[in-house]
Amino acid sequence: MPNRLSNKVIELYEPTAADFEFAQSFVDWNALSYGLQRIDALRTKDGGLLLTEIEDESETLYLLDLDEPDRIRITGQIINSIKAVFG
Repeated sequence: MPNRLSNKVIELYEPTAADFEFAQSFVDWNALSYGLQRIDALRTKDGGLLLTEIEDESETLYLLDLDEPDRIRITGQIINSIKAVFG
C-alpha cells in the first residue's frame, strides 16, 4: 500500500519482481516453518527499498480490502501452510 500513515484509503500495489526478491530474502532468512510473515519497507527517493519491519505473525492483513480472487487465493495459501504443518 502506498502510504498507510498519511492516507486512510488503502490502495492495491502490484509489487515488482524486485520487490518480491527483496521480501523473499527476509523470508528465507527467517527460520519459521509455517505461518505468515509481513515484510514492511519504505520506497526511497532513488526507487530502492529500505526494510522497516519484519512481523512474523501479522495480524494486519487487510484481507477485506482485497478483491475476492486475491482474498480467496491468499486465504487458501494460509490454509495450505497450516495443513502442511498440522495435517
